[in-house]
Amino acid sequence: MTKSPKQQALRDLESSGLRQGYYLVKGESRHYISATVSEHALNRVATRVLSDKVGWNYWVDYSHGADVFGNPAWANIDQTDRFLDQVF
Repeated sequence: MTKSPKQQALRDLESSGLRQGYYLVKGESRHYISATVSEHALNRVATRVLSDKVGWNYWVDYSHGADVFGNPAWANIDQTDRFLDQVF
């Protein structure tokens, strides 16, 4: 069965480490959190990535996977409140 160009692009992105879902953004680096909103997953990644030494500033972005050209498609809108709303 032949994969569509979009399916192949998503598979290529996933094999390179980029997959659809939420990412913690610290400076220029992005760290995968989870496919769905998960406070526990955010806490796990934040514990690994953030510290007093590197700082606590971050935001959460969402990856839609790939655009029609196979490039990463980011929401570029702060999704942090979705995680914080789950806590409260």
